[in-house]
Amino acid sequence: MSAIAREHRSRIIKEGNRRLVAIPDDFFLEGEEIVIVQDRDGVISVHPAEEAEREAMWARFNPFIVWKDGIGQGLLSRTNNNW
Repeated sequence: MSAIAREHRSRIIKEGNRRLVAIPDDFFLEGEEIVIVQDRDGVISVHPAEEAEREAMWARFNPFIVWKDGIGQGLLSRTNNNW
């Protein structure tokens, strides 16, 4: 996993009254259901709706994790409330 944010350009697919955006395979997203948030400045964020999947995302992207051979070794844990 890269230490910096990644960007991907995509097209918006219109289907009736809906607009669809495909998430590339190399972007990590857990779960079957998502929450979409649009901030006041127009930025749209997507994250898993289920708690277990949010925890999996947290474990993968926690900026305080020590990485070894591409595997997070962990320093902090949300579930143990030691952060």
